[in-house]
Amino acid sequence: MRDIDFRRGSGGEGRVVVDLSDTSTGIDIRQQGQNIIVEFLKTTLPDNLRRRLDVTDFATPVDAVSMFQQGENVRMV
Repeated sequence: MRDIDFRRGSGGEGRVVVDLSDTSTGIDIRQQGQNIIVEFLKTTLPDNLRRRLDVTDFATPVDAVSMFQQGENVRMV
């Protein structure tokens, strides 16, 4: 992973933009309650991207985006 960004879409939706260093990275997406879980398979997350983004100021249904290493995968919630 190279970078993570958050933007507000034209319809008021929240958009997470992830810049991957390898475009063949496997991705698993699922909904768990009100959360969307995205697993980036067999990849690593640099220390500077291991963080929680507070995105409430963007006025979207999304309050926060968290990224962390989960074993050999990276998880975004």
